[in-house]
Amino acid sequence: MQSVSETLNSIYDDSKNTLGKDNRSSLDYAPLVPSINFSTAHAYADEISLEKYHNNKLDHHRYSRDSNPLVNQLEIIFSELYGGQAILFSSGMSAIWSVLWSHACDIDRIYTLGSFYRKTLVNIDGICNATKCTHENFESIEAMKSADQGGNLLIYLESPSNPFLTIVDISKIRSMFPNAVIVYDSTMAGLYNDRKDLSDVDYTVSSVTKYIGGHNDVIGGVVTTKDERKFEKLWDIRSSQGGILDPMSAYLLFRSLKTYDIRMECALRNTEIAFEFLCNSSTVVELYYPGRGQNINQEGTFHDCYYHGGSVITFLLKSEISLSPRLKSLHSSKMAPSFGSTDTLIERPATMSHAGKSALELSLLGLQPNHVRLSVGMEPEGYILKDLERLCLAN
Repeated sequence: MQSVSETLNSIYDDSKNTLGKDNRSSLDYAPLVPSINFSTAHAYADEISLEKYHNNKLDHHRYSRDSNPLVNQLEIIFSELYGGQAILFSSGMSAIWSVLWSHACDIDRIYTLGSFYRKTLVNIDGICNATKCTHENFESIEAMKSADQGGNLLIYLESPSNPFLTIVDISKIRSMFPNAVIVYDSTMAGLYNDRKDLSDVDYTVSSVTKYIGGHNDVIGGVVTTKDERKFEKLWDIRSSQGGILDPMSAYLLFRSLKTYDIRMECALRNTEIAFEFLCNSSTVVELYYPGRGQNINQEGTFHDCYYHGGSVITFLLKSEISLSPRLKSLHSSKMAPSFGSTDTLIERPATMSHAGKSALELSLLGLQPNHVRLSVGMEPEGYILKDLERLCLAN
């Protein structure tokens, strides 16, 4: 399993690579951190220079809605991390929206599996309402295959899924649907966690706000594809919609990538401790983690597809537990959305991500009022366990 640090070092150790170097200096030195350029536009000496830009707009700069030097540097790094051409967006949802809408006019149906992020569903519904495309969600790959009627198909896959952390074997999907456009949302997987080659997918999308950013101070999204035409279409959509990542967020992502491996190592270690505690808690009646707990039937699939399960655990407390006062009693853990950060975050989906939904609507999503999604952070393990004791204490 390759590390992010190894990739960064290989890029910056390349003597032909100018990433991070100050090209204006003739001296043999370079800044330890990149410079931030906030200019909204770039001046050209003459129209000959401008023509060079038009002939190669992907590698040069004219207007910051189209490109920015620091964002371009970061896209080179993400291209190496994911093994395709990377394009950065102002949010994960902007990235997802752009991919889906780039195919809105050439697909008949969108297939999805099980539970997945609710805002993605909003985007899918928006496409279906504006076009002749239809959406079907399935509980299994086999059900998806038996219902398929051919035609132009886009399959959107989230693995591990949010919030129940189920795994999708993408290579199996590709073998069943060789002609489909496959979009893989790898946000819950993180970087360098896939055991299988991502060549089976047409697009990999991820919110860099989560594990990659890791500090709750940057919002962004990334898409990678190995298809040049798909990449150029996404670039044009981003340019027309103004969805590019801003320079300051790009700078923060550079910082985050340098600490990614050590952050994940600590979070995974704490996650094992939290999982063991929850397994032994008398008030926990359901426990979800990739390949374990309620997902034990996917143990083999999990080990085939991923190196680790991430730092998110979803669990269900007994119905007689009153969660509201317990959430208020938390000390170091925060009741907040998002996941994958240095902070331990606790979310109650029924009152946060799915606030306002009826009991019937929640049940259709597989959610109950006492479901909790825990994103384990980097605090001392004792702090995390004390808050879990406050949350799971028997009445």
